[in-house]
Amino acid sequence: MKLTDIQLRKLVKAGNPIALADGQGLTFTLSKSGTASWVLRYRASGRPKALPF
Repeated sequence: MKLTDIQLRKLVKAGNPIALADGQGLTFTLSKSGTASWVLRYRASGRPKALPF
């Protein structure tokens, strides 16, 4: 799913916890406290990894 700026701004404004993935490893997360962050999920040597930023 393609994530858009407008879509993400509406989700942050609503304040509900959510995790949305773009389908290529990039995930947008919103916590209960309202903190928005990005997580890049990938595989290295066959093992799943996650890089939050």
